[in-house]
Amino acid sequence: MFKKIVIPVFLTSVLTIFMSIPANASPPRIIYSLYVYLNGAPIETDSTPPYINTATNTAYVPLRVISEGMGQSVSWDKNKQQVTIQSNDGTVMTMSIGSTTAYVNGEAKILPSAPEMPFMRVMVPIRFVSEVLGATVNASAKDGATYVDISFKP
Repeated sequence: MFKKIVIPVFLTSVLTIFMSIPANASPPRIIYSLYVYLNGAPIETDSTPPYINTATNTAYVPLRVISEGMGQSVSWDKNKQQVTIQSNDGTVMTMSIGSTTAYVNGEAKILPSAPEMPFMRVMVPIRFVSEVLGATVNASAKDGATYVDISFKP
């Protein structure tokens, strides 16, 4: 009796779960053929390279690499999963992992994509962070790779 009820209910549940997943649902691809330059010099990362998340079509770079490379200070609040960047000109930017809202000098700004932490490193959208910190960002594609040049005045 038990087998006659439990097995069909289990199989129906499993089938319902698989049927609810869209056929075209696939995990985001990460593309590492991304080269980032600060004032013409390639950035140097310790172990986490910049990448493009194809689900959001957003280029990411390790936060400390870009912020400290531009001479800004960075702090991390582990409990809140929040980063704060203090720029030399007094701009304060706060972002939280997984949130598409950033605060620039207390004013809410919508990010194109949320900061991520896939490799125990905070990865942020390159263009948004760079431009808020006063840089100019130019991107180009060549030979299957994407090149991002960030220009700023130290």
